[in-house]
Amino acid sequence: HVRIGGKEYCGGKIIFSGEPWGRRTIILECSCPHLGLCYVLKDYYRQLALRYDEGDLVCHIHADGFVPGVVRLMSQEDVMDGEEPMMSGEGLERRLRRRFLMADSGSKLTEANSVNDLLKAIYDALEGACHAGHYTRSNTDRSFQCIGHSLCIAKFSIAI
Repeated sequence: HVRIGGKEYCGGKIIFSGEPWGRRTIILECSCPHLGLCYVLKDYYRQLALRYDEGDLVCHIHADGFVPGVVRLMSQEDVMDGEEPMMSGEGLERRLRRRFLMADSGSKLTEANSVNDLLKAIYDALEGACHAGHYTRSNTDRSFQCIGHSLCIAKFSIAI
């Protein structure tokens, strides 16, 4: 069982598990029994030295309406250890544990049913990256690349 936004989600199926020495990202596909819906929960450790916050970026992308190819963030919060947020590392490697509740799930690009579906998913990913580019225009090319790699694709997900 995982709690976020005051609600409990259960029956999680791991759809992605990152390397233990990195951000330790875990993505679960979960259900909410009282609503009968399926959601995606993402837990990860955000490096505090980064210039952007993934949750803020996703909210910014959808600020003027739904953008195909980018997941919709329903809730985000710091994961707490009692009264304090969970932290890891020191100095520039200091990380804060975050949790997202997302309204969209997907599958790997390699599991597309047709070339047409694959091309649609890639187009959606590029459109989302363009919106992210407006958000990070003043940052370096390297930080834009990092943001582009962290986008979650709604119809088909790219795991990098």
